[in-house]
Amino acid sequence: MTHDLKCATRWFERAADNSKQFELRLDDRSYAVGDELVLHEYDEGHPTGRTLRRRVSCVVRHTDGPWLMTGHVALGLSPVEEP
Repeated sequence: MTHDLKCATRWFERAADNSKQFELRLDDRSYAVGDELVLHEYDEGHPTGRTLRRRVSCVVRHTDGPWLMTGHVALGLSPVEEP
C-alpha cells in the first residue's frame, strides 16, 4: 500500500539525506511493513513540489510499549530503489 504524507521541510531534508530513518505519525492508516510512503514536502503550510519515497521497514505501535503516546506509531524507513 502507498501512503501520501505531508512532511515539513526540516524533516523532509533529514529524511532526504538519510539522517532521519524513522517517521512518527498518528496510527490512522493501518501502516504495515513493506508499505511505501510518499513524503510531500511542505514549507510553512504550502507544498514545494518535492517528494521522497521510503519503504516501511518496521512498525512500532503504542500498544508495543510505554514509549509512544496512545494512537501513535513509529515507522522505520528505508530507501526505495528508483527505476
